[in-house]
Amino acid sequence: MDRAVLKGFGVDMRRFALRVHCSVCGRGLRAVQWMLGSWLGGCLPVLFSRYYRRVDVVLVSDAEIARWAGYFLGDAHAHPTDILTFGDWEVGEGQLLIDVAQVVRQAPGYSMRVSSEFLFVVAHGFLHLLGFRDSTRDLRETMWRIQSLWVERFPSRALPYLERSLVRHVHGNRRS
Repeated sequence: MDRAVLKGFGVDMRRFALRVHCSVCGRGLRAVQWMLGSWLGGCLPVLFSRYYRRVDVVLVSDAEIARWAGYFLGDAHAHPTDILTFGDWEVGEGQLLIDVAQVVRQAPGYSMRVSSEFLFVVAHGFLHLLGFRDSTRDLRETMWRIQSLWVERFPSRALPYLERSLVRHVHGNRRS
């Protein structure tokens, strides 16, 4: 993580941990973790310093996210979705389960690059961790506006690298 970037926002990164790992292959994704940490530090300093000590971004398979969605949201939701968010302010920990294969599939439908759609989904999860809801059209649109602003703050020169990392990871997990 780029502590210099985060220092300007008054974030004490010694008190916060962001981890990105894959439940399919068991690997950590350090480059993706570093990029997300630097980007989120500029967008969400209050999240880092106030509510959460640790957030795990876990890349999961279609089957795994469908299983979790069915368990927590009911059988009608037991299908692949892009993200599920779990957080506990009292404990100071949060978890984003992201189905990158779903993100790759849905990006063209939104006319977005895979990397931009991934960031949009990550931002969506972090907003849920902060207590935002998307149960009505107005609430959803508010979240989408904030997400779009955050995605614009991601360094454009890093988008191709993030995209290659994500797509390679998805294709690498398909072969195994």
